[in-house]
Amino acid sequence: MSGELSEIQLGKRAFERHQKIVRAKKILGLSYLHLGKLLLEMRESGDYKRILGDDLGQRRGAWNLYLSLPEISIAPSTARGLMLVYQKWVKELGYQEEKIKEIDRRKLLALVPIVNKDNADDWLNKARTLSRNDLFREIKQIGKDPVHCEHEWEEFPTWRCRICSEITHINPFKNQTKKAQSRAKIQ
Repeated sequence: MSGELSEIQLGKRAFERHQKIVRAKKILGLSYLHLGKLLLEMRESGDYKRILGDDLGQRRGAWNLYLSLPEISIAPSTARGLMLVYQKWVKELGYQEEKIKEIDRRKLLALVPIVNKDNADDWLNKARTLSRNDLFREIKQIGKDPVHCEHEWEEFPTWRCRICSEITHINPFKNQTKKAQSRAKIQ
């Protein structure tokens, strides 16, 4: 038994690892809030233009150029989400970063369009206790009663690429010429 761990030791190890993950997630949450704050300050001040220099800083899309710098390398949509979360929850609603750091940033972002000073505490409690999927489902069902819904189904066509199997709900032939559509149907 010297080489094997007992069930108690395995349980203790699992719990310790779980606690480390929870702590790391809280640190990560605080880091995302802080990053959102810094990005918002950089954008609002226009300091990113100074970093890019006179030529690049004055170009259209300079913010995206700044975000694409190798040392920054943040997708514009990610930066936008981080800034929105910080702006809404900390600046507008007045929550302390410490109070919301443990909540998943995607949950906080999904709540941005629907929260206000009157309902923010309720939504934060839901964000803390519900899974991401359950929270997103609840957001989608605002003002609807899914239990008593008389479903009205509609057809929702999809297209799948024969080569790479990518699936899309947008008609890929819509903007093509008739000749290109005929070729695609023949293949």
